[in-house]
Amino acid sequence: MEYYWPKLSEKGIDTGLIRIGYAHGLGNLLNAWARCYVYAHKNGNVKNMIAPTWPQFSFNQWRHNDKDKRLYANLFTNKYYINGLRKQYILNTYPKFEASETDTTKKQVKTFEIDGKSGFNAFLNDHQLIYDELIKITNPKHKKGLDFDFSNSICMHIRFGDFKRYSRSTELSFFVNTLTEIRQKLNSNLKCYIFSDAEDEELRDLLKMENVQRISFGSSIADILGLSNSKVIIASKGSTFNKWASFLGRMPIIFPESNFLNLYYDTPERELTLQKDE
Repeated sequence: MEYYWPKLSEKGIDTGLIRIGYAHGLGNLLNAWARCYVYAHKNGNVKNMIAPTWPQFSFNQWRHNDKDKRLYANLFTNKYYINGLRKQYILNTYPKFEASETDTTKKQVKTFEIDGKSGFNAFLNDHQLIYDELIKITNPKHKKGLDFDFSNSICMHIRFGDFKRYSRSTELSFFVNTLTEIRQKLNSNLKCYIFSDAEDEELRDLLKMENVQRISFGSSIADILGLSNSKVIIASKGSTFNKWASFLGRMPIIFPESNFLNLYYDTPERELTLQKDE
């Protein structure tokens, strides 16, 4: 019998209740979960899927005083997957093999680790299947963004935090200029909502613009789902957070240069990349 486990502890210790060590962002964790779920759904039995260990703790998030501590506790329910003592028994008893490996062991655990290279490729065409499952396992209090009315508005996802420490953040001028030009082209002062881990002072040039407002629904998954409900996204480059929002919501999304994703295989015209001076 095969079991399937999203192994989220690429580094550090997984106690089964919490992971201690390196803290991945939620987007990367969701990638491993989605690969596992789609594989189990198509090749086995989702009832044999072992619950991922979502909660995590990393000293780095506190040492750098990041706004998002990436604890991820109480975001999801594990009642649809194997959990508790049975989870511990299976993981400590049966041999584990990475999903790409072939093995004839009768009872084994196929593991699906975080894989930055494959990204969304393993489940690109399964967005509806994944959306339905994600909504099912998300605790109700984190789904309020799905009911928010984003009509006649633009949303932004501005990733600073750890990106800024490693010089990977998108310049604020990209967001200011893109919003300005969209408003000019449409001859409308559209409302703009900002999802961001930045401090207000870092967003000053945006927040002083008319009809611009910060927004958050209280957690990482709540904001991903809220952003997935938006009508248009102006996005930071290189962030799996906004990739997940666009993958689920499939709204028009605008990226800075050198960030084209091809997640919208069915509607490629909605996924836009602005080249320099374009």
